[in-house]
Amino acid sequence: MPTNTNQQTMTRWITEMWGGGDLSLVDQFTSADYVYRAPGQDDVQGAKALKDLVTFYRTVFPDLSNVIAEQIVAGDTVVTRGTTRGTHKAPLGNVPASGRAVAVAFVLISKFKNGKIAEEWEIFDSLGLMQQIGAIPAGH
Repeated sequence: MPTNTNQQTMTRWITEMWGGGDLSLVDQFTSADYVYRAPGQDDVQGAKALKDLVTFYRTVFPDLSNVIAEQIVAGDTVVTRGTTRGTHKAPLGNVPASGRAVAVAFVLISKFKNGKIAEEWEIFDSLGLMQQIGAIPAGH
């Protein structure tokens, strides 16, 4: 069970905003100078850009959901490890919808400033995702 306010916020963020598509939480939980970073993509800056990113992923994987396996709180930082699941129903870049179910491991590091999420760094299994949707062959 979440034990502090930042951890409670991250639980809702991951399960209700990303996992449930509740974009109202973006305005409620992020600072004005919010930045999301992930390898292989440009930084996402501000509420509108984040809403666009979430909308994109929830279009590609309309049944997207997240399960949190572990959270670690250190000061104003919350680290979350979990799994994202969904069904590939729309193109992802130049990869057409495959209809395949995916399960992708992630680690999200979220830094709070004045009680709001200010910066996030996410690492997820992009290779595994591409293999699961058939974009590249699975290793042997």
